Amino acid sequence: MAKKYYAKNKRKAPPAPPPADLVFALDIGTRSVVGILARQEEDAFHILDYEQMEHPSRAMTDGQVEDIKAVGALIGKVKHRLEERNRVTLSNVAVAAAGRALKTVRTRLDRAVPDESAIDADFVLGMESEAIEQAQQSIQNSDAPLSMRFYFVGYSIVQYAMDGHSVASLVGHTCTNAAVELIAAFLPYSVIESLYAAVETCALTVTSLTLEPIAAMNLLIPPELRLLNLALVDIGAGTSDVAVCRDGAVFAYDMATVAGDEITEAVIRACLVNFETAERIKRALCTSDESVSYDDVLGLACTRPRTEILSAIDDSIDSLAKIIAERILACNGDVPAAVFLVGGGSQIPGLGKKLSAHLGLDESKISAGVSRTLRGVKTEFPALSSPEYITPIGIGMTSMHQQSFQFWGVTVNGKPLKLLISREMRMIDMLLMAGFQTSQILGRAGRSLTYTLNGETFTRKGGLPEHARLTVNEAEANVDTLVYPGDAITFIPAVHGEDAAATLHEVAGVPLQAAGRVTLCGGVHRIGVWADVNGTPQDSDIPLRQGDAVTIHAIYTLKELCDACQMDMEVAELIADGVPLAPSTVLRDGMVITLPARQSPAAPVLPEASALPVAAPAQAPDIPPAPAAAKPEPITEPIPEPAPEPVFIAPQPAPEPVGQEPEPASIEPPPKPVLALTLNGETVELPLDGAHSHYYVMNLLGRCGLDLKKPQGAIRIKVNGSDAAFSQMLHQNDIVEIGWA
Repeated sequence: MAKKYYAKNKRKAPPAPPPADLVFALDIGTRSVVGILARQEEDAFHILDYEQMEHPSRAMTDGQVEDIKAVGALIGKVKHRLEERNRVTLSNVAVAAAGRALKTVRTRLDRAVPDESAIDADFVLGMESEAIEQAQQSIQNSDAPLSMRFYFVGYSIVQYAMDGHSVASLVGHTCTNAAVELIAAFLPYSVIESLYAAVETCALTVTSLTLEPIAAMNLLIPPELRLLNLALVDIGAGTSDVAVCRDGAVFAYDMATVAGDEITEAVIRACLVNFETAERIKRALCTSDESVSYDDVLGLACTRPRTEILSAIDDSIDSLAKIIAERILACNGDVPAAVFLVGGGSQIPGLGKKLSAHLGLDESKISAGVSRTLRGVKTEFPALSSPEYITPIGIGMTSMHQQSFQFWGVTVNGKPLKLLISREMRMIDMLLMAGFQTSQILGRAGRSLTYTLNGETFTRKGGLPEHARLTVNEAEANVDTLVYPGDAITFIPAVHGEDAAATLHEVAGVPLQAAGRVTLCGGVHRIGVWADVNGTPQDSDIPLRQGDAVTIHAIYTLKELCDACQMDMEVAELIADGVPLAPSTVLRDGMVITLPARQSPAAPVLPEASALPVAAPAQAPDIPPAPAAAKPEPITEPIPEPAPEPVFIAPQPAPEPVGQEPEPASIEPPPKPVLALTLNGETVELPLDGAHSHYYVMNLLGRCGLDLKKPQGAIRIKVNGSDAAFSQMLHQNDIVEIGWA
């Protein structure tokens, strides 16, 4: 494409720059392959040369490589021409994936906030990780073929919400329900592999990879303009790629599999020509010529007014504009402030006006083609001002400024993985992108078991987790370890802590031995040692559940039975088999205890004994119970001579103390355990409960007072005077400092 220029200026051609200073970028499109050579000169991206060649056959469809060998051959021709003209050997290249390769999933996750406590950064990170896993599952459950494996490449937050109200950040807020809505982006493995395979046939190594709409946006819409809500549409031959920015970032991508080829096909039908002739007519329509001449498939020479052909294909132009408008609205959720149209298809006459009508946006807010000089780009080739060269120039500039992705190769447990990465990568980020779940990386502490024993609350802690065991190149690593291309990673998934468990016998503290039943004044009562669980007597050893209320009863002697029945033995004399019983009499199974004959008519039939609490064991119930004390031997009283006429003595209630009311028994609740430490000079207490049995430095980010949205450098962390990482576990009385380096 630049051959004439170099032939004319052969003696003035600058010497080839050193390979390290040279950028070789390829835009591998549906209709053609464009290659550029450039280098950075002070504040300008200087384009030294370029080459464009069209595919001789339909080797690509909608931006997807179909014939790897054919595409590779054309790339080789473009590379060879540039090498010959510039006397260099090209080995590295920057490329871009088409927008159709990108798949985005919008998902929302709601979570209850325990105890309405303040939300910390760790809680938010956990929500985002779960939302990403939710998006990954929806990708795998989609209609895509199983052979198409998707890789997670990043996400953008749409909004946070608390109790149904949208907020900019959740950290530090107190609410009952928190939610996060995000857009997760994925690329299919097969698309990337075919692109790499075509490039590698020409002895080229891909050093950077970006997405085509991002490359165009990096060139046309610099970061300072991304605070505005702007949309960019790259209209090629097979696809129309959409990227939308606002609040300083590119937050959404989409694409439509309609573009310039739809207009070409409309020209074929309107003019009765073949595909190549239709392409030439379409390009002629973008000029100011009054008429267009061509030969139709019958061999007839035709000359038609330009306006007549445009009128014949007007419906196709309108249909393309409508679909692009729908994709923009789907991405943005509303009409953007302005729209930029680039790519060869953006030059179609009347497209901007029709897009304006479908969006309801003033036509002056739609920029079709390159309406201004590209800032920071220097070139001696006037043809490069055409909008179809925006993407290849953007690919080269993105690579030069290190804003591109790197498609890394690593191995995990001996299995090769390729990851699309755009920033410094920690181990936890890499594992999530590789498809591992958060629960496989960070273990969860076992659930605690809380129960009451004779009215006193006890809690058994769950087991501590074992986080994933990691090595990088056989050296120990953790979730904060940085990962680099070629690393060999060994990953042993996390093991969750065991949930706390206990049986009835374990918590009772004494052996449970049911000794039978006795009858007291017509009421049947248990004797021995037994337990009630939630008010239901239990004879067997059962596992306890969360919140169970356990009461232990022990009745061996007559006095213990009378106390349980609230009967005063000093007032009421009791007999069994006609023999008076002493308070210390040991009860036997089947014993029938009554009042003497003259007392019996007046004696009430008592209900079954109410619960008689036994004092909780002095040692913690987790300790195995001590052996039961030996039962006292039955006491046999001498049988007195029967009196001639026993005198009836009516039982009297025990006198109550005058002027004194019984004080209710009160049990002081045990103090709730906390993790006490010093953070930036102030004391902080973190609750230790079933939800948080241990804490890490990352749990303190929401309390350290730093505005993480406005970084002032790298975060500096010290624990007890020593440098620490986010994943370091905290202990009692630690002194933690978190600030800007």
